[in-house]
Amino acid sequence: MATLRGNTCDIYWGGYGSSTFTTEVMTCTTQYTVWTITDATKRMWDPAATTLVYNAGAPVTNYASIQYCGGKVSWAASQGNVAMTVSGKYLSSPAQMSQAHSWTLNASTDKEDTTVFGDTVKKQTATTLNGTITVSRFYPGSGGFAIQALAPTTYPRVALVLYETVSTGVRWECYATIDSVEYAVEASNIIPESVTFTLDGTYGLWAYTS
Repeated sequence: MATLRGNTCDIYWGGYGSSTFTTEVMTCTTQYTVWTITDATKRMWDPAATTLVYNAGAPVTNYASIQYCGGKVSWAASQGNVAMTVSGKYLSSPAQMSQAHSWTLNASTDKEDTTVFGDTVKKQTATTLNGTITVSRFYPGSGGFAIQALAPTTYPRVALVLYETVSTGVRWECYATIDSVEYAVEASNIIPESVTFTLDGTYGLWAYTS
């Protein structure tokens, strides 16, 4: 049975400040139904900005969804072999979180009881995704998360990339908000920083294998 070692993992984060991109080329990745922005440095799209999609230069809105975290646009049906481009804003590329040594992802889906008269088995209907990410690291002395936690309107969200194996690119990507920050200071220890993020379910939790 395959196993993973913790030292193959890592965590990257970013997302403050955004830059404009205009009519960027997109690459078709799934049977002419999913297009991804080709420039990998611009795949964390700003969900607060307007995103415009173009088919052969003409603006379109018939797509099924936009995946802001990952820079993808999806259609329910094949669009054919066409030239898709996109304009909008992208967040700063996530960078390695300094001195991190563990992360925990807890994700679940809320369910509602939809059992009705006559049913002999209880029914559950899935509704919304929710989750938390907890990161532990050695406090770097500056650049801690307390400032961001105390100014939620200035720092509305962060982009998190949770690597299971850095060398192969296996990872989880999501947007999240800072929920809490904890420091534990003792005379005999190295000061730790523990940060809990709440998953921004509006923009999903995405798994990538490369």
